[in-house]
Amino acid sequence: MPKKTKGTIWFLIIFIIFSELMAYTWIRTESTQALLRISKEEELLLGKRSYHKALLAEKEWLKSDARITQIAKNRLNLSTVTMKQIIYLSGENG
Repeated sequence: MPKKTKGTIWFLIIFIIFSELMAYTWIRTESTQALLRISKEEELLLGKRSYHKALLAEKEWLKSDARITQIAKNRLNLSTVTMKQIIYLSGENG
């Protein structure tokens, strides 16, 4: 086997091994980056879900009867005393 052919074969083998190592490194780097991006987005989603739950709790509190009664008593000076007698108002004159 000529010396030139032997050198070419060794160069080709080294090139193939180097290419495989580069491909392996690139794949590992990209998979690691993908995992980091996924975990970051999961944290963001978790934060948004907890914020949404807090908003729902706030909405329920704002609609609560106790809060509305407290506003009626304190700010509007309304009384909670109810009459035992029912008075009907008719829309007709008479």
